[in-house]
Amino acid sequence: MIHELNTPLFIILGRAELLQNERQEDPVVPEHVSIILEQAEKLQGIIERLRDEYLWSDAGGGSDQTAKGFVSLSMNRGNLP
Repeated sequence: MIHELNTPLFIILGRAELLQNERQEDPVVPEHVSIILEQAEKLQGIIERLRDEYLWSDAGGGSDQTAKGFVSLSMNRGNLP
């Protein structure tokens, strides 16, 4: 499942980086690209934490505990509203 999330994310990141490196006539484009990159990097961090939690659950933790642990971890880091 993580691979299925990472593949489109890496495509988004790669295309945004290409846009960032191109000369833009519209001054708003670099700002939008910067926002896309920033949000994609946040999503990448969430996916990495999910992967770590998934690996922990495979090592003996229960899926219910994994979900609770992820929500707790995310709230402590300020990643959930």
